[in-house]
Amino acid sequence: MYLRNGFWVIVAGIVIYYSNFFHHLFKNPNINEFFYQISMAGYTIIISLMVFTTFIMPRIAGTHDIEEYNPKLVPVGAVVGFISIISLIIAIWPVWGWWSLLIFISIWKGFFGLSVFLPAGGFGNACFLLINAGTVLSFYIIEREGDLH
Repeated sequence: MYLRNGFWVIVAGIVIYYSNFFHHLFKNPNINEFFYQISMAGYTIIISLMVFTTFIMPRIAGTHDIEEYNPKLVPVGAVVGFISIISLIIAIWPVWGWWSLLIFISIWKGFFGLSVFLPAGGFGNACFLLINAGTVLSFYIIEREGDLH
């Protein structure tokens, strides 16, 4: 389990560096703006749900079980996540074409594989959110145009 997840984290790091994914996501004029905005709105909702269920819900509702507090949050998150994924792939398609699928899958698997190496609970969730935010801001650090476009 650790080996497989470690593999995907390393692959995601290589793909992010090699393609400079976030630089093109935020600054490439070929990105489909309409679908980009849909995907970013969806990801904002997903991050808000993560923050709510991890930090706010246990303190306000006194429960750690999302199914007990509001069982509709899981299907809402799943639908919003699905729409965001499809929108993001459509948005980046003009830049990378068929590579878009491989780039997205490797980064997605790396992000979720990262959680295995973090501690459980609120601290681990905060680390996960901070690492993901730092990864998104990596385009300020990577001083190359990237390949594959």
